[in-house]
Amino acid sequence: MAQRLIRELFGKRLLYHFLSEYLPKSNYKYPGFLITPENISNISFPEFTQGYVVKPDELFGKRGKNNLIFINKNPQKIKDWITKKMRGEVTVYRNKQDQGVTGRLQNFIVEPFYQHTSEFYLAIKSERTYNKIFFSTHGGIDIEENWGKVLEFQAGNFLEAEPLETNLQKQISQNISDMNVRNIIIPFISAIYQLFVLLDFTYLEINPLIVENGRVIMLDLVARLDDSALFAKKHLWEQTDKIEFPAVFGSSRTEAEKQIQALDEKTGASLKFKVLNPNGRIWLLTSGGGSSIIFADTVGDLGFQKELANYGEYSGNPNIDETYAYANIIITQMLKSTAKNKILFIAGGIANFTDIRNTFIGIVKALKNHVRQLKMQKVTTYVRRGGPNYKAGLAYIKKELGKSGLFVEVHGPEMYMTEIINLALAENK
Repeated sequence: MAQRLIRELFGKRLLYHFLSEYLPKSNYKYPGFLITPENISNISFPEFTQGYVVKPDELFGKRGKNNLIFINKNPQKIKDWITKKMRGEVTVYRNKQDQGVTGRLQNFIVEPFYQHTSEFYLAIKSERTYNKIFFSTHGGIDIEENWGKVLEFQAGNFLEAEPLETNLQKQISQNISDMNVRNIIIPFISAIYQLFVLLDFTYLEINPLIVENGRVIMLDLVARLDDSALFAKKHLWEQTDKIEFPAVFGSSRTEAEKQIQALDEKTGASLKFKVLNPNGRIWLLTSGGGSSIIFADTVGDLGFQKELANYGEYSGNPNIDETYAYANIIITQMLKSTAKNKILFIAGGIANFTDIRNTFIGIVKALKNHVRQLKMQKVTTYVRRGGPNYKAGLAYIKKELGKSGLFVEVHGPEMYMTEIINLALAENK
């Protein structure tokens, strides 16, 4: 499971779209809209009685504390403010000690402004065997300073969406003094919890949420989805808009990262790739989330973090064609690196159901596309793998790469993952 941030606009559209199914009295039509460099010149503003509030929708928080929220009743002034923010780079700080993240603001969410006095806080977080619910009657911009007032509850992680358990609803309601507000917020929390489970959210944070004319309004939202549920839940996620997992603020995806993300979205397997240093010497073609982290961390722990070119992992039994396409992109990127004495790790732990021989057929096919360049750059390849058909897989990759004249050293699960990294780095200083 990978937790992937989604834009606030997308998350609110998704939640409000399904809310009426679990909260029958809800008839709120979410009016928010997105302004980007492409549509700012010709977008029409709907009339919001109390005015407009605008803020960046770029996957970061603390917008209020970074002076990135603007309120005004004049649409032209809203546009002018956005245009000014789009022109140059902005540095966002998470706290007073933070060095900040710098980037360009391109996406802005515009919503109605609501006058309010009370602010509530609600968050739901997925754990391995249960979900955590956080609630406070003291929400808002200073929630972290008031974290001692946040209540924490544990709820079952049901496979099917079910109402929040009655005893939990009672526990939460005891902390809301106003009975009218209580009778509005508690059903809302129960409905949001059902949507959290139904739509495979891994994290939701609504801060603040307010009560306005007998209904609950989500003013700010942070949300993550489980991207491994893309196949199963895409038809639900895309009932309001096309699903997108944007790059975090201050970063941009390389063309190779975009290509692998596109592959990942078309398969039930998991295919991940992140460039850390395009001119790095040590490249990872590793399988399994846990073992991939071990490989990356060990390289760093041994003092070679600056030479680590990428993080990535393939898992979930990708077929031969998928593995070939994934490996070919990474190998192509590796050959663009200006580093000398490059090392390629084709490695992982002991798989449960991934067919090692099939994945190695795909990897060998990709390597054979680049034999001449691999030889010219004197790339050394180290293999360590275990799991179904691993002996046949190891024999196959050793034989085929040997026939191609490529240097390869092959090991099974008898060698520790950390040991093969030590071996490779010692042999290729």
